[in-house]
Amino acid sequence: MSPRGWRAIALASFGALIALHLAWHLWLAPPAAFPIGFVLAIALGPLLLAGVAMLLDVRRGLFWAGFVALGYFSHGVMEAWTSPSIRLLAHAEWLLATMLVVAVGAAGLAERRSARGRAA
Repeated sequence: MSPRGWRAIALASFGALIALHLAWHLWLAPPAAFPIGFVLAIALGPLLLAGVAMLLDVRRGLFWAGFVALGYFSHGVMEAWTSPSIRLLAHAEWLLATMLVVAVGAAGLAERRSARGRAA
């Protein structure tokens, strides 16, 4: 697959991760102990910073989104393990984070391969 195809998968995973957290914290399992604004700031803040980086430079922004996704992977695994009531949401979170990390890595590898092919 081309680097552009992998980047499209990464962007789709990134958008789906944002949509998942919005749905999770606004409708599906709103927080009981903390204000919704605080929870959304914590849940979406890192993703939105990576989104701003993507607006400035897509490749570098996707790298940072993949790096940030590792935290969402950890959160999803932890929630799936400890909270049966939101287990399905947590599985979706770690799956989307994994897709994002794999797609970012594959895009970088495909880009390097195509650059080597052009240089030869």
